[in-house]
Amino acid sequence: MSTSTDDNEVPTELAMDALLPCEGETPWACHTSITTELSWRPSDPLVVTATIPTSADRAVEWPLSLDLLTAGRDYPVGLGDVSVLPDPTEAARAELVLSTDTGRICLGFAVEDLTDFLARIYSTGTPPGGPPEQRGGERDVC
Repeated sequence: MSTSTDDNEVPTELAMDALLPCEGETPWACHTSITTELSWRPSDPLVVTATIPTSADRAVEWPLSLDLLTAGRDYPVGLGDVSVLPDPTEAARAELVLSTDTGRICLGFAVEDLTDFLARIYSTGTPPGGPPEQRGGERDVC
């Protein structure tokens, strides 16, 4: 068992394509590119925090399940406020969907970037048992 401290935080920045509702009369969604910060701390080993910019001077933090992010690279997971969905037309891409009472945001990203981030986390030896497939647990992560 590792005795890591928060000094061993694993941060990264993910370039994401955000699909947002347009303001004004157009009912369609607008695409924009954003950079989302992901961070993982050994003190809370099953949570990845996503810091998502909402404007020039504001951001929202979302706690995400490490298992959900790991599994979502390969198959759709998540039934609640957070879902991760592989892109059915482009295997190298996936989508993080965040929902609230007031709306939802869809964030597309390169699976390779997330895989690199997760590999850095699992290399610390801190997440209990390693990746879900090495723990022998259920594949359904919801």
